[in-house]
Amino acid sequence: MQEQTQTYSRDLRGVTMKIQNLQRDQRMSQVTKQHIESLPSDCQLYKSVGKAFIASKGHSDIKSQLDQESADNTKSIRDLLDRQEYLERRVSSNTQNMREMTQGM
Repeated sequence: MQEQTQTYSRDLRGVTMKIQNLQRDQRMSQVTKQHIESLPSDCQLYKSVGKAFIASKGHSDIKSQLDQESADNTKSIRDLLDRQEYLERRVSSNTQNMREMTQGM
């Protein structure tokens, strides 16, 4: 049981880190979108592709890409929060079971 609890705890830490990274990415997308909205419409924008920058077709192209990334991040965060809740319950349950086993001896 102890090994199982350690595995669940390790998975829980990993899920928590992924959630934090996705939330950071989502905030960066929102800030970028706000910055783009403040630029004039005739301003040339570029998007990063690996180490290169490619001219975009316009503000709407970049905004739609940022909106899609934000929607994907939101869905991933929701899924990871469900996984986090499940793992927290499993860790708590295993910890409680180990306490009961040691008190029963």
